[in-house]
Amino acid sequence: MRVSALTDSISPTDGRTAPPLQRGRKQPYLVAIGLTALMIGISSYGLVLFGTMAEANLVEEFRTHLKDAAAIAALQIDGDAHQHLATLPNMTIAVEDLAFLPMLEALRGIKDTNAEYLYVYTYISSNVSGEVLVMMDANIDPQKPGELLSPYDATDYPEMRRGLKQVTADHVIDCDADDACFSGYAPIRNSAGSIVAALGIDTDAKGVRAHLGSVAVALQRSLVVSILLLLAVGATMSTYVHLMVVSRRAQVQAEEQLRRSYEEVLTISQALTEQAELVKRGSFGQVALPEHSDIPQIHQLLLSFRFLLTTVRVLVTEDESAPPK
Repeated sequence: MRVSALTDSISPTDGRTAPPLQRGRKQPYLVAIGLTALMIGISSYGLVLFGTMAEANLVEEFRTHLKDAAAIAALQIDGDAHQHLATLPNMTIAVEDLAFLPMLEALRGIKDTNAEYLYVYTYISSNVSGEVLVMMDANIDPQKPGELLSPYDATDYPEMRRGLKQVTADHVIDCDADDACFSGYAPIRNSAGSIVAALGIDTDAKGVRAHLGSVAVALQRSLVVSILLLLAVGATMSTYVHLMVVSRRAQVQAEEQLRRSYEEVLTISQALTEQAELVKRGSFGQVALPEHSDIPQIHQLLLSFRFLLTTVRVLVTEDESAPPK
């Protein structure tokens, strides 16, 4: 009964199996690379968006300034005199009119107020669609004969045509063959308040273009610095992931070693149980132990237990063969 109880307490497996071996993530470096690329993309998009907004704000600020300048300049032009000069047949006759020189001087005075003003002129509407008639220009030579009204194709300049109705300016910086990059327009009114012409100011926009260039350079530098910083972060993440992978591999190896040891213990336990059954049936054999066990202490313990079982068997046999007293 004692042997039976002992063997029952060390039943081989009771349906147990070795603990499953867990595996780490596959290709963890792809995660680090993907996160780094995502951060670089988000940062680049943010910087480009910021640069675009900064450029748009600079252009809009310059546009507002030019609209105000054109509106103030238009107030300096005598609308009644301009309306009268527009009825004259040519430049030769217009120069002799008393209203011509004061108007020309007013346009030249407006041009001289700002070094960025390339052309200051007046124009009126035309019967031809998309066309305007340029009349007075601060740069004209009064001694040179010619037409007083010069047709100008404004099809590609909608704001110029709109200037005959309201104060306006271009929306984008676009330099033409005459280096005019940005223009503002304002209507000219007569004493009755009616619009009789419009005044235009063409600028080279050097100031705003210089600011835009500075913004572009700053944006490029910020983008480069941002990419370098994110690459450094990515390298740090990759190093961290590498350390995690190394640690995980060590953990997997330890789990594998534990699994093998666990299987050896189960094998020994099963062999010992089988031997105990033989003891109960009156026969005894050799306990099968692994040749290369990674747990020598358990091995020695089981050998000691085997010796104990052998001793018990001998004592039981002697007790049964002794004559009754």
